[in-house]
Amino acid sequence: MDPEYNYLEKIPQMHKYRKKSSMFSTAYTIEDNLTRTAGILITGEEDCPTNKRKKDLSVGNTGYYESGTCGEGSSPECEGKARHILVNNLPFKQKGNKGLIPSIINDITTSFEPIGILSNMNGSGEFVNDKCSMQNISVVQLNPGGKMYKRDLKACVSDVTLPPVVKSVENFESQVLSGYNSNYRMLITICILTLFLSYKRYRWTF
Repeated sequence: MDPEYNYLEKIPQMHKYRKKSSMFSTAYTIEDNLTRTAGILITGEEDCPTNKRKKDLSVGNTGYYESGTCGEGSSPECEGKARHILVNNLPFKQKGNKGLIPSIINDITTSFEPIGILSNMNGSGEFVNDKCSMQNISVVQLNPGGKMYKRDLKACVSDVTLPPVVKSVENFESQVLSGYNSNYRMLITICILTLFLSYKRYRWTF
């Protein structure tokens, strides 16, 4: 059993201000807390290290959860077995920065693509798919300033690269059209709801 990962407990604590301290001591404490916050949010590293050794302040983890069963078209060892959905919350490194802000920006620009979300909801996406294959996965937990936790295992994971199940040409064409129609119906429904809520908000404002 993997240990529970609590983000609030992993973030390094700020230095407390002393009640009876000099102005310079308070200023240094404020500066240290600001640089520590910048390290957690932006760089992912300690900005004012001791002995010129920067501590890694990156927070994040990878894991999985079971949801449904692997359907038709899965690899033989996974068909009918529990399906594992991977969750990757590891920091994304961009231009030398690996803090929370670059990681959130990367998630927004890559993971929240409308068609991809609808495909995952429909069970045919990259992260949530009815077809599975046996894969080597890792449970990783980053501990700022400490040792990383890692556990390797094999599990049946959604695999979008598996070929579609084709019983006949007509059946394959109907599956493709059905998938497209389902995704577009969901997209149109979301657009209509968004327009309706925007209109209601406009009426309430004016």
